[in-house]
Amino acid sequence: ITSAFENRADLKAEEANIAALAQGIRIAKGGYYPTLNFSAGANSNWSSASKTRISETPEGKPILETTPLNDKISDNRSGSFALSLSIPLFNRLNVKTGVERQRINYNNAVLNLADLRLSVALDVRQAYNNYQTAVKTLDVTAAGLRSAEQALQVEQERYHVGASTLVDLTVSQSRFTQASSQRIQALFDFYFQQRLIEYYQGTLYPAGDLFE
Repeated sequence: ITSAFENRADLKAEEANIAALAQGIRIAKGGYYPTLNFSAGANSNWSSASKTRISETPEGKPILETTPLNDKISDNRSGSFALSLSIPLFNRLNVKTGVERQRINYNNAVLNLADLRLSVALDVRQAYNNYQTAVKTLDVTAAGLRSAEQALQVEQERYHVGASTLVDLTVSQSRFTQASSQRIQALFDFYFQQRLIEYYQGTLYPAGDLFE
């Protein structure tokens, strides 16, 4: 049962769902608190229509020259930033409803996990009991097969020396065949119950052989 609790994929999925729902409750509660937003930006209003600027020669004569692109961008740059504070005053009822909804989903998931764990425990226990029965049946059918085989050998010897009839020999052969069939069925049930336990434990390897 402990192995099943540790390995079953359906249990792990439900536990992950509970963790996600718990996080959802914390996120929903965030609606109760104010939020502070910050934004900043930088830009330049340079235009490609402005391509020249006026400068002077060493003698003081004005001249027109092309303004480098980097200078144009640098000379016309600007920046901005803003802070905004949002205080939830009129949506607390919606937030409370959202939180309660998330909490209900969380509680339902916890109950589902408890039910699933109980179902897994019952399945494993039943599979284990069936396995124990299969083990005992192996011992019983092994003893029965040995007894039927020995009885058949004795009956064959008696028949060969004329101390037994064909009917008696046929009955012994029939009992041996029946004991062999019961032994084969017991072996199959044993391996099947063994794999069934692994299935309920969550440790079954799908590509593995049934008979090892």
